[in-house]
Amino acid sequence: MKKYRFELIILIAAVIELAGIASFIAYQKYKYTHPKIEVYEVFHKEFPINQNEVVIPIHAGRALKHDYGLPLLGKMIGDDTGDNISTLNDRYAELTATYWVWKNSKADYVGIIHYRRSFIIQPDGLRSFAKHEPCFNYLCQVGMTAINLHELMQKYDVIMPATAYLPMTFLEYYNRSHVKQDLLVAIKYIKERYPEMTDTMYSVLYGHQFNSRNMFIMRKEILDKYAEWLFDILFHIDPQLSRETDYQSRAPGFLAERLWTIWIRHQMRTTNIKVGEMFIDTQK
Repeated sequence: MKKYRFELIILIAAVIELAGIASFIAYQKYKYTHPKIEVYEVFHKEFPINQNEVVIPIHAGRALKHDYGLPLLGKMIGDDTGDNISTLNDRYAELTATYWVWKNSKADYVGIIHYRRSFIIQPDGLRSFAKHEPCFNYLCQVGMTAINLHELMQKYDVIMPATAYLPMTFLEYYNRSHVKQDLLVAIKYIKERYPEMTDTMYSVLYGHQFNSRNMFIMRKEILDKYAEWLFDILFHIDPQLSRETDYQSRAPGFLAERLWTIWIRHQMRTTNIKVGEMFIDTQK
């Protein structure tokens, strides 16, 4: 009986090894025949690292934490290299990683997810096993694999979090949790600097739709346009924004979620951009 158990274990190990080899061969085929995708998983504290051929961990705010001394954060790239705003992380949160990707990534498609949150890349929007390869890790289970993303990005220019429908207006929802004046400052600047977006902005402000989290996957040239617009606004209005408490001092990060909703809705109204909405999985 022990002999048969041992042979069964050997057989299972061989099957797993062959599946791994098949997965590697499939990825190599995609690697040389498809555009390059880089999705950056943003960390600011210790948490189990998920990474694969497309998901890359990045430590946001490393310029402020050189002596952090935590082993997992030391194993990933920091947002303090190249052209960066890492020292602004206390106010800009994950946006320091977004800025780094904008200025430093050379990939064809780029993305931002969070250390505890990932898109669920499945056609039915439900967490399930990826179709194309054996699943032995979290990223595969939520479908964040090279093959899945290459297929998805043939259909869409932008992937963003699924739309949330608010019980109050977009403007009221912000005012309930944050400093009202901060959003008013942003509204004023957009009206002056980007008047063509005014109609879209007000339809969002008095509507009930919201795309939160500062998460996305998109063509790099689209990120370039979005980031140029976003950081132009934030850098100009930052001196006027609140610094009342540790929480509200992250006003640029809070505003960016709202600005994203305005920007992407304007692109959907005025261009032929193809946008896909995906649910988000949160690790405990």
